[in-house]
Amino acid sequence: MDGTIRMIKNHRIKTALLSPLLTLAWGCEVSSFPNSIPASLGDVNTIRDDTDLSSAEKRAELVRLGVDALTINAILATDRTGNQFGGDLESAFEKVTGGRLNALTPDEVQIYADAAAEEDTNISFDITDEEAAATVNLLVENAIDSSDALSTFLNDSSSEISPDIPEDFLENVFLDFDANLLIPKLP
Repeated sequence: MDGTIRMIKNHRIKTALLSPLLTLAWGCEVSSFPNSIPASLGDVNTIRDDTDLSSAEKRAELVRLGVDALTINAILATDRTGNQFGGDLESAFEKVTGGRLNALTPDEVQIYADAAAEEDTNISFDITDEEAAATVNLLVENAIDSSDALSTFLNDSSSEISPDIPEDFLENVFLDFDANLLIPKLP
């Protein structure tokens, strides 16, 4: 994975350096380069390495610098709940309780599952990035937006669940767990 991150960073740096030169060589007006690096590597590293910032705060700061979502995922590759399009407990809670399960990001799946495990001793999942991504894929691909839709899906014997999703995870976290227990944790 380090090689991939290095490759992405090298590509972004090359794009940032070459785009203005190529534009000038062709006689075009220099205006905006959407693939260029908007901030210095030092600024990015300062944010990434700041242990006082939460994953969501790091993402917000990187967005403020003009870094796009995919690049932020790469920058925060080692941050378990910040490397897959981000989110926080509030955004996860709103999607789960608001009938928008299929709008969850993998990071929000992890954040919500972690919070549920803190509140309910019957929940003991430590969801990996791969498991969270598989969960989001299942919700999106099957248009599962609400707990009722999830219940219908899980009760349908023809439904296929990825082996990457832990057994009983969907039911325990998104159906059985009382989301209202998380309200005191919300800002």
